[in-house]
Amino acid sequence: MQEYVPYGAQTTVQFPLQAATTVAFTTAPSFASGDVQYSLDDSTTWSNSTNLPTSKGNGWFNLVLTASEVSARKIQIN
Repeated sequence: MQEYVPYGAQTTVQFPLQAATTVAFTTAPSFASGDVQYSLDDSTTWSNSTNLPTSKGNGWFNLVLTASEVSARKIQIN
């Protein structure tokens, strides 16, 4: 999934989360520190995100990325 975000400004990305074993969307996963990581400009270094995803309901989630987490031309989130 590709999304364009403003450079260097805190932003929120939205995404659906599908269960690994079914085609249904997951509605109540538990996220822990280290579950969401990001890499800037194709770096091989991955860092933990400051925030964890929060549920919007119906399998959709929000992830707030800080200004420093979006200070790159290309951001990969894992």
